[in-house]
Amino acid sequence: MNTYQYRCVITGAAPCGVVNSTGATLTVNTAPAITAQPVAGTTICGGQNTSYSVTANGTALTYQWQVSTDGGANYSNLSNGGFYSGVTTATLSITAATPAMSTYRYRCVISGTCSPAATSTAAVMTVHTPISVTTAPANATICATGTINFGVVAAGTSPTYQWQESTNGGTTWNNVVNGGVYSGATTNTLTLTGVVVGMNGYLYRNVVTGLAPCAPVNSAAATLTVSPRPVVTLSAAPYTRLRPGIPSSGTMVNTTITASVVPNVGPITWSWTRNGNAIPVTGNTVTVDLNTLGTYSAVATLGSCTSAPVSINIADSASDILFIYPSPNNGRFTVAYYAPGASATNATTQNITIWASDGKRVFNNSFTVAQPYQLHPIDLRRNAGGVYYVILREASGRKIGTGEVVIK
Repeated sequence: MNTYQYRCVITGAAPCGVVNSTGATLTVNTAPAITAQPVAGTTICGGQNTSYSVTANGTALTYQWQVSTDGGANYSNLSNGGFYSGVTTATLSITAATPAMSTYRYRCVISGTCSPAATSTAAVMTVHTPISVTTAPANATICATGTINFGVVAAGTSPTYQWQESTNGGTTWNNVVNGGVYSGATTNTLTLTGVVVGMNGYLYRNVVTGLAPCAPVNSAAATLTVSPRPVVTLSAAPYTRLRPGIPSSGTMVNTTITASVVPNVGPITWSWTRNGNAIPVTGNTVTVDLNTLGTYSAVATLGSCTSAPVSINIADSASDILFIYPSPNNGRFTVAYYAPGASATNATTQNITIWASDGKRVFNNSFTVAQPYQLHPIDLRRNAGGVYYVILREASGRKIGTGEVVIK
């Protein structure tokens, strides 16, 4: 009925005429009524913008947006400035919202000529913290067959992780999948187990994704450097089993262990052990004689990479010969006879008696035998030259060997 007009027709006694009053306009004001509420809520990423609108009918409407920071318990009027604009219009604009404003609630109070004012439902703003990489994965250097980790630290709301690998210097990237050398492909730590030289130069990065609508962030790339692990082989020449022999020079029979390494591309540091105990050898060869039989192991270090230990055993060679050498000699010679199983913890005794050709006994002594071939040094330089007879007996007195030696 708003703007309806009203007048009065006044009629008197005839023959008087009819008179119309002037018109009066009826103005009917309407109370505020909301026809479209603000959206229930919006989700944005920190630093982004959003807005809320309301639609209403009524006479001479005015708008006032309010905010609640305590879950709707209390509301306060907004003023233009800072994050807010349009606070007294039908549309509230929020610019560059921060994660601290997440869960804030917004409503509009609409007033008009007539009471009561109308209050809209509240819209809840959710602001996620954008993803940021605070610690990027670091370059790593490892020896082939080893294990290495790449790690990333990220901040933001509910980050998820996906490691990627580039095999062509960063031109293209592919998601890493658990299996083979990889584990932890969708965590903040990627583990590579049993890397191979072919992976040298591969790049690794993590794609960290937060809750929508926040954009994912790629970490910086880390380079994997894989150095070849040296591989050692051992050989012994000319023997792998030793016995005294009868060298004319009087030099003990021995053999040489030689270590070879692949690749041999730089300075090699060698470490040797015999029967598990370190020995002072710095090169790639070791000379072994009857006094140093055992299991030899070698390890090569190339740069920061160390080979697996490789072993070779140099053992005794069984014989029933009584070794007397050299002969002839100047009165000094060695006597040895095979005593299988003899060791420092299982020692036995041998007795040596030496007779001159005229039947005179010139030497008699017992020796401890703590290795298969115990080398007994004999010194008869005070005796005259000639042929001498050597008799070797066990501790029980049983004769186990005889032989001759010539002293010049």
